[in-house]
Amino acid sequence: MYWQYTPYTIPLVLSAAIAAGLALFGWRNRSTPGDVPFAGLMLGVAFWSICYAAGLSVVDLSIKIFWTNLMYLGITAVPGCWLAFTLLHTEQKESFPKWLLIEPIVTVLMAWTNPFHKLLHTALFFSACCLFRLRPF
Repeated sequence: MYWQYTPYTIPLVLSAAIAAGLALFGWRNRSTPGDVPFAGLMLGVAFWSICYAAGLSVVDLSIKIFWTNLMYLGITAVPGCWLAFTLLHTEQKESFPKWLLIEPIVTVLMAWTNPFHKLLHTALFFSACCLFRLRPF
């Protein structure tokens, strides 16, 4: 597997490190209402950022597709954890609709089975339209 450096990976890795630190902080303070979903939210953000950075850094298309599919685990965890955090933090935990957990499962299944139905991505290819340039200081 070949890796390439892109300037976009630095902010993504930094945001993943900050989100992982916040997830650890939220997990250690589980006595406060909403801290467990907050830890899940930050863990989802960290996972999403790391997978996106890895997907940007690899060169092979099949490995990029793998990292994109893996990224959907973090993408789909964020909205549910965010809603659970908001409801628990505002002390409305009875109003969390459990049927909303179906959507993340369906989305992840669609991502991993996309070669069979092409509902999520119709065509996956590299496009060489322009080069990334940095101005010298």
